[in-house]
Amino acid sequence: MQTTTLKINGMSCSGCASTVSRVLKNIEGVQSAAVNLDTASAQVEFDPAMTNLDAFKTAIEDAGYDLV
Repeated sequence: MQTTTLKINGMSCSGCASTVSRVLKNIEGVQSAAVNLDTASAQVEFDPAMTNLDAFKTAIEDAGYDLV
């Protein structure tokens, strides 16, 4: 497993953070995703053999937010 921290723009409420968490957790290979609204970030634990940063970027942008 590998862990990365993502900076996310556009989250303004706990509902936004929940949405980002949900879309990240739905990616195959993601073990966990902890989204922090205060720091506008997400810590993602994932299997690098199954997914990557491009998949996270696509999922976050499709949900209406921006990966910094």
